[in-house]
Amino acid sequence: MTRILISLIPCVIGILYYYLSTTQPEFKYKACQDLERILQPAGTILLHNNIKNVVCPVEETLLVFKPDGVIHKAMVMDQLHENYGFQVVQAKSVHMTKEMVDRWYHELRSKDFYPELQHYLTRGPCYAVLLKRVDAIRGLRYWVGPTDPGKGKLVAPWSIRAHIGTSIQENAVHASDSKQAVEREKAILF
Repeated sequence: MTRILISLIPCVIGILYYYLSTTQPEFKYKACQDLERILQPAGTILLHNNIKNVVCPVEETLLVFKPDGVIHKAMVMDQLHENYGFQVVQAKSVHMTKEMVDRWYHELRSKDFYPELQHYLTRGPCYAVLLKRVDAIRGLRYWVGPTDPGKGKLVAPWSIRAHIGTSIQENAVHASDSKQAVEREKAILF
């Protein structure tokens, strides 16, 4: 058993170095998957769980399909689960009220475009999905892409907004940008 553990050390160190040296969220996710494949068969449950929890903690994030994006939710959810490893924790349809939008986008209330944004988000049902995965917040924002779908088509053509967003305001989906935002937005939507 000791020999197995010793032989795993270079592999684990290599994966940890790869993980720590990257800025791309998908590289971190894939490095954690590789780490899982290496450690699990070795039968080193305690080592496996300790390394996994420290290096590859699972976190929650929030994805909201806006009224123009709801029609695409099945396709997007399939992609996020099958190709990118996101798991659904909780999901629900919600019809936003003006008060909910005010709480959600409180920092934008003074902007000229806010009344249009408020109307857009209250004109039909939204669909809120709480997801989890390693590096979920950065990973989801990476796949959602830039706020402007036009820019997304140029710099992130694989992104959700590049595929289903129509304008900077009607960009189909929202993804939380921090752990604090996830908690705040969960309190509003769930």
